[in-house]
Amino acid sequence: MEQFDFNDVGRRMPYQVPDGFFSSIEEKIMQHVADSPMEEAPAHSISRVKILWRTLISTAAVAAIVIGLWVVFQPKDSAAADFAAVEKAFDQLSPEDQAFLLQVYEDDAFMDE
Repeated sequence: MEQFDFNDVGRRMPYQVPDGFFSSIEEKIMQHVADSPMEEAPAHSISRVKILWRTLISTAAVAAIVIGLWVVFQPKDSAAADFAAVEKAFDQLSPEDQAFLLQVYEDDAFMDE
């Protein structure tokens, strides 16, 4: 088997198309479209739209239920629990650190508003 060399091929097109092929193909397609009757949309495309809407509505309903349950079962007194944790941490500080923090809070400009 000889080794193939692309340089021997040149720049000519190796395929040929019959004369008038492209002009006649347009006429044939237009004639075929004109002869074929218009068909109605298949019934399954309508059901796909219904399925899509049902899926969207179901997803929205599930999201609403999840958000509703999260709001209902969320701890109500989280601020009191947070304050208790801060108070416990403050009690574990040395008296000097407690005095320093109290002075810093008294000097805070935003605490007075």
